[in-house]
Amino acid sequence: PLGGVLADRFGHVKVMAVSIAVLAAGSLMALGFDETTPIWMMALCQSIRGAGISTTISPLVTWSMQGLPGPRIALHAVVPQLKRQADAVSSRGATALMVFCAERLPQMGFSVLGSFQAAFGFSAALACIEAVLAFTLAFKVERRHQDR
Repeated sequence: PLGGVLADRFGHVKVMAVSIAVLAAGSLMALGFDETTPIWMMALCQSIRGAGISTTISPLVTWSMQGLPGPRIALHAVVPQLKRQADAVSSRGATALMVFCAERLPQMGFSVLGSFQAAFGFSAALACIEAVLAFTLAFKVERRHQDR
């Protein structure tokens, strides 16, 4: 609901871009986790990441459906599904990387903690790429509206 309210006020593409940047910020913050990081800090970072993801979905669905004739809506309903799948793949990839690193890094003389940082680094890298793409799209949409 919050994403939809913000999108109605500020525009769908802008809200998506900022939401993805929030996701990236939460992921980047998690890179600093170590064995002394308090649980509340971990919960805060995960909450920030969750807010970024959840606030992206509603504007993405609405924006992708705008102006479509009725028969085409079902076809284009796949766009938000692709976003969700991309998020799921990045989460699975980060988990797989974390498990792999937790097993292999200690054998190579690294700490187990490095596996978590590697996984969050992977997640942060994907979120940063998404943020750059979203801001690029927002800039193009804004420029197109100014040209009209």
